[in-house]
Amino acid sequence: MAEENAFVERIDVLIVTAVKDEWDAVLAVDTGAVQGSTWERRGPLNRPEVRARSFTVDGGELRLAVVQAYGMGGVGAVSAASWLLDGLNVRCLAMCGVCAGRRGYVELGDVIIADRMWTYDTGKLKVEIVEGQRVEQQKGDIEMYRLHPPDWKHKAERFVYDPEASWLSLRPRSYEAQGDWVLERLVAGADPISDPERDAKCADFERVVEQLWKKSLLKDGTLTLTDAGEKHVRRKLILGRGKLPDCRPFKVHVGPVASGSEVVEDPDIFERLSTPMRKVLGLEMEIAAIGTLGYERQLEGVVAMKGVMDHADSDKSDNMKAFAARASAECLIAFLRANLPPRGANAALDRLLIPGTSEPPAEPSPAALLSARHQIVPFFGRAALLEEIRAWCVTEPTGLWHRAPPR
Repeated sequence: MAEENAFVERIDVLIVTAVKDEWDAVLAVDTGAVQGSTWERRGPLNRPEVRARSFTVDGGELRLAVVQAYGMGGVGAVSAASWLLDGLNVRCLAMCGVCAGRRGYVELGDVIIADRMWTYDTGKLKVEIVEGQRVEQQKGDIEMYRLHPPDWKHKAERFVYDPEASWLSLRPRSYEAQGDWVLERLVAGADPISDPERDAKCADFERVVEQLWKKSLLKDGTLTLTDAGEKHVRRKLILGRGKLPDCRPFKVHVGPVASGSEVVEDPDIFERLSTPMRKVLGLEMEIAAIGTLGYERQLEGVVAMKGVMDHADSDKSDNMKAFAARASAECLIAFLRANLPPRGANAALDRLLIPGTSEPPAEPSPAALLSARHQIVPFFGRAALLEEIRAWCVTEPTGLWHRAPPR
């Protein structure tokens, strides 16, 4: 009897996401999809849900699948992905989603393509008591994984997104930018509540004001500037030559991204991470594990992109999360379409043994009733034989010789 969790399909790229918002962002990507296609559910019902869709590329198509991890962190991501790599005959393992970005180096909503991935909180933790204070010293052991294949780093650095893409308009103003507008209105003697531009400049007014109270830039429970708030906004106005600086345009960065086991809210985290990796740009919880899995399986490609949703400091909020997830998904699929070639001349044979890929004849012969692609009779048992047939189809051309019988 066939295994309950087995299914046969050829997938070029398996995309892993950590949470539902990131999964939804992938399913929202439509650019480049085969006309009339949708994200179809594949695989057994007793496993994590897998959706697959075909996208056009030069010279053919790419078949992409997406799965959501069992939970945040590397263990959940690997558990969800590893069982699929063989069953789907995956060529490239990918990940997209959200991360924290290094303040001053990346803007909220930007996308980071990870050229190096490592777990920063492994190694040895040494604790000492110094003058009655607990002092922790982390001595890390770095296992580094890279964007693969190597030439993809140059391609990542040269990657250009579509500046006319509709998803770019979904980028909201950050809470920080909205808060600066509130402070600027108050310095100018205006009432930000009744200001006609409030909805456009500060759509999240209530949450932004609460954040300004928390940061002591406004006196608690009022719209009165504190000395710190006035100093903050006047400094911004000086740097902007009398007006608040415009939000920087969306950008794709290439650089190292660290993975850890916890969600971090620490304004000094990137300063510490920059000691072993001076150019670190991002921090999240999964992609080092994805890099490890891709390396161990010797896949043709391994790539991870994350959108910046916060800076891992006290300004953490979720208002950029949906856009950051969508931007990373859009950029990832665009990058794959530009740089991962289709399977080649044998691509037409790939779906020959995939259940449900063609309609049966109107009057099927007994042989047609047994064809797996018509999904009338499943291919039970003989898993080894099926794998042998698949391997034979993708190896170098083999000559067949036939000797005529003697007369």
